[in-house]
This record gives sequence, structure tokens and C-alpha cells, in this order.
Amino acid sequence: MIPRYRFANAYFKSKRRMIGPWLKSSHELVNLTYSLSPENQRYAAQYLSLITGRPASEAAGYIQELLNDPEIPAHVARQVAQSSERFVSDEEVRYGRRVLYYALARLIKPKVIVEAGVDKGLAMVCFSRALARNAEEGFPGKVIGIDIESKAGYLVKPPFDAHSEFVLSDSVEAVRAITEPIDIFIHETIVSHESEHARLLETRLSEYGFIFSAWNTGAFREFAERTGRNYLVFAEELKDHWYQGGHLATVFRLPVRQTDSDLANVATQRAPESSLSS
Repeated sequence: MIPRYRFANAYFKSKRRMIGPWLKSSHELVNLTYSLSPENQRYAAQYLSLITGRPASEAAGYIQELLNDPEIPAHVARQVAQSSERFVSDEEVRYGRRVLYYALARLIKPKVIVEAGVDKGLAMVCFSRALARNAEEGFPGKVIGIDIESKAGYLVKPPFDAHSEFVLSDSVEAVRAITEPIDIFIHETIVSHESEHARLLETRLSEYGFIFSAWNTGAFREFAERTGRNYLVFAEELKDHWYQGGHLATVFRLPVRQTDSDLANVATQRAPESSLSS
């Protein structure tokens, strides 16, 4: 049994070594932030290429656009330092799967993004940055963040709030109130809401809209099967972190034609500026 134990233990030894440095360098308790490994970032670009029909090189360029942006890390560090959440949050930016969210928003030029489950608001900051750049290119859009916690979204401050709305509400009720087609839907809230979100999105997701879920219960896979869409899961591989990484479920439908002009037409035919019904 000793050789077998050593064999099995070898798979976890490197992860255990990372716990000590993490305890000293990080304040996080839940909703951990982390960076994807360089190889996983390259895989993310290929993944985005597959689900959008755009070149992987274009997706990789947008990932680097986010990673090379000096203003977001400086903004996050300032907001965390000033927040009452500074004792359970880190000033260092680690984007994780948000590199996919940012690059997707740059690739497809969405009009309406909805994030259910905002936490401190890092994804909304990334989306806001992407939407600002899209607007400069003639493709305006907005991100609606939904959370039941009043302290959520504290990172979403000027200048990273210009294309954002925060809704303090139960996510199911808030999504039910949205009447415009949703181009990107992010499910980062409690797992029990997945089935209800899937039901609501049958009439609210745009024809070529995307769903991402941090959970993988099967509710969105069944949604994809019911609506003739595709379903894939992106596996995170982390850089210098003990956490094993998550699995990001993705629902999508590719346009029939994949030329630049066709995909530009898809972007321009998306819903007009979104709003919440009263």
C-alpha cells in the first residue's frame, strides 16, 4: 500500500504546497479569484473560436487586450482598499474565466448582457470595459448585473459603470422582468435557480445568444437540447493556485454562415438598448 499511496499522493503534493503561500498572500474566503494558466488561455481562445466561428487569433488578441489593460488592476486595487470587504478580498486582479467573458463581448458586440450573481463586480467591470470599446467601434451595448446582496458590485464605479446597470433583486424575478432579447447570460448565482433561468431564457435569449453557467447540473444542457442549441463545458486550469478550477457550461448556436459580414449583421440585428420593465 505504501507505493500506491506515494503514487496517488504525487497528484496532490504540488497543490498542497500552494496552500501556505496562499494563506499568507490572500484574504479570500469564498468566490476565489485566480488566473488561468498560459496554456489554458490558449485553449480559451480556441474554445471561443469554436463557439463563435471567429478566428482563434482574434479571440487571443482580445484576451491579451484585457490582460494588458493597466487601468482595471489600478481601479480594482483602489476600490478594494476603500471597501469594507477589503478583509475578505484581494487588491490584485486575477481574471480567471472572465477573460472568456471579455473576449466574447468583444467578438460578438452584444447589445444586452445579463449577469445573475454579481459578487464584488469584477465581471461587470470587464464587460463594461469591453462595451466601452465596442461603443467606440459603433456597437453600443449594456450589462445588467443582478444580485440580492446590497453590497454586491462595489467594484462597479466610475469609469467602469458607464455601460452598466445594477438590479438589487432575486435573479429569477429580475430576469422575468427583462423583455428584450439577451445576447449573453451569465449564471453565477445559486444552483437552484438554473432550471428557472433556463425556462425563462427560452423566450428571452436572442437567436445567437450565449449562456454561461458556473454550475453544471444539466438544466442548461436540457435547455440546449430543447431549443436546438449546442452545449460544451470549458475546464479551467489555474496558474499557481491550490484550487482545482471550475467547469464553465456553455450554451450557444452558431450562425449558418461564418463570414465577417454575416457575423457583423448578426451583431447589428441584436436587440436595441435594453431596459427593465417596471
